[in-house]
Parts: sequence; C-alpha cells; structure tokens
Amino acid sequence: MTESKTCCAVKQNPQMLLLLGACPALAVTTSLQSGLLMGLAVLVVLVLTSLTVSLLKNLISGVKPSACVLISAGFTIMVKLLLEAYLPELYSANGDLALYLSVLTVSPLVYLYAEKATESAPGKAVVKSLLGGVFFLLLLAVVSALREVLGSATIFGKELAFMKDYTIAPSAHAFMGYVVLAIVAAVLNGTSCKEGE
Repeated sequence: MTESKTCCAVKQNPQMLLLLGACPALAVTTSLQSGLLMGLAVLVVLVLTSLTVSLLKNLISGVKPSACVLISAGFTIMVKLLLEAYLPELYSANGDLALYLSVLTVSPLVYLYAEKATESAPGKAVVKSLLGGVFFLLLLAVVSALREVLGSATIFGKELAFMKDYTIAPSAHAFMGYVVLAIVAAVLNGTSCKEGE
C-alpha cells in the first residue's frame, strides 16, 4: 500500500470523519489500560467480522445488514467470554468496558467495515479492517494516555509525581475525549491526501 493510500485510509476512518463509535471511545478512555483493552477488542471483532462477511458474501447478498450485525454479535460475544475467562481482573476492573463491549454488535465502525467486506476479496477485507482497527487502537491509546496523565497524574495506574500538581480534574469527563479527538481530526484533515489517491 502506498503512502498516499495509507494516509487516505487513516483520514477516511469513520472515527475521524464523523466520530462514529465515539461513545465507547469516550466512555472507556479514562485510563490507558482500559483504552488499550477496548482497542484490542475492537480490532479482533473488526478483522474477524470483515473476514467472515467477505467469505460469506455470496450467501448473504440478500440479507447483508442483518447478517453483518449477527456475525459481529457472535464475535463480540466470543471476545467478551475470552476476556472474562482469561483476563477477569482487567475485565471486571473496568466496569464500563463490559457495557461498551456489547455496543460493538451494532457499532457503526464495525458495520462500515463489514459492509465494505461484502464487496471485497477476503485478503483485501482483512487488510482494510486491520488498518482501520490498528488506527482506532492507536487513537484510543493516545486519548487514554492523555486523559489518564492529565486527569490523575498516573500512567497504567503508576503515579507520575512530577504531574501531581498539574492535573486537570475535568479530564475524566467525556468532553475531554471530544477535545482530544477534535485535535487529532484537525491534524489529519490538515494533511494533503486527496480522495482516490
């Protein structure tokens, strides 16, 4: 993939264009740990859903919307059960995570990539969803790290003594997530990518 195509793929990520999927992003990004966990869960669901939809595109051509939602629901439940079974402490420590993982079933982000997968070969669908999922994960990591450092002077739960006197209490509120997302969107929109490049 050329640099301009990669750049445009990042710019056209729904998280940036219309802030689709911002609800779970803003709800769980108060700590880096929960943001990364949510980002990884989204990445897994996104890639597996896109791959499955692409493989089954001829069978589901008449019921694409329903099939996309059912397939993403199945993978969302699988990810939730795996997290509960193998990372119970992390999963239960982040109360919002359990709630917002369920929202992945009808996430515009997952649905958009699943819809694109109905018109793509499996390999292409995986590459597209992987790129979108990795960008989403990186975005959540940036937002989470900034909010955790600014809000509680910690990173991964470890105290940052030099930041203790400089915390910004509202960083824990959702509007701070919107502020960070708006800054990232402004930076990406300032790039010179043109659609179709």
